[in-house]
Amino acid sequence: MDDNPDIESELPERAYEMDANLVDSVLSFIETQDKNGLVALFDQYHAADIADLFEQIDPTSRSALIHLWGKEIDGEVFAEMDEGLSG
Repeated sequence: MDDNPDIESELPERAYEMDANLVDSVLSFIETQDKNGLVALFDQYHAADIADLFEQIDPTSRSALIHLWGKEIDGEVFAEMDEGLSG
């Protein structure tokens, strides 16, 4: 049993902040066409987190991300994506 319920109540907010920061960073890399920065950023995240990012951005940004990331895309990211995700 956890004696500190405050920590649990903060976890979803922290997770959302991480996701928002990741989205902002990725959109910035897309805008500046910074592939090296994008690859370095994604190296810090699990494939499931990156798949979640794909689901959070609009189709135009998603397409630009795929184009920028190119051959560096980890196939595991696609395995983690929602089957219904459309571009």
